[in-house]
Amino acid sequence: AQMADRYGRRGTSKIVACIFIIAGCILMISNNVAFLVIGRLIIGFACGASTAVVPLYLGEIAPPSRRGGIGTLNQMLINVGILASQLAGIALAKTFVWRFLLFIAAAVSIFQLVLLYLIPESPRCVLIF
Repeated sequence: AQMADRYGRRGTSKIVACIFIIAGCILMISNNVAFLVIGRLIIGFACGASTAVVPLYLGEIAPPSRRGGIGTLNQMLINVGILASQLAGIALAKTFVWRFLLFIAAAVSIFQLVLLYLIPESPRCVLIF
C-alpha cells in the first residue's frame, strides 16, 4: 500500500507489470533450479503487490452501488486464471513446451502494461498528487 500511495495505483500497476515481465523472462530462460527459484520469488512478489493494488484501484474507480460486485468479480477472475493456468500446466507438463507456459506470464504482462496507459489514475490519487 505504501508503494501505491507513493506512485499512484496506475503507476504501481505499471511497475508491477514490469516485474512480471522480468520474472516471466527469467523463468522462461532458466536452465537450472536456482534460476527457477529466483524467478518464482520475483513473480511471487509481483503477485502480492498486484493482489494489493488492483482491489484498491477498482474500489476507488467503481461507483458505490457496484463496488462490491466489481471486487467480487476481481477475486472470481483471479481464481479462474489460477484454474486456467493449472489446466494449461497439466496439458504442457509432459512436453518441452512447458517453457511456453512460463512465457505466457510475460506476454500477458506486456499486454497489461500497454493497456495501463489507457486507463485513468484513480480519483483519490489525482486529489493527492
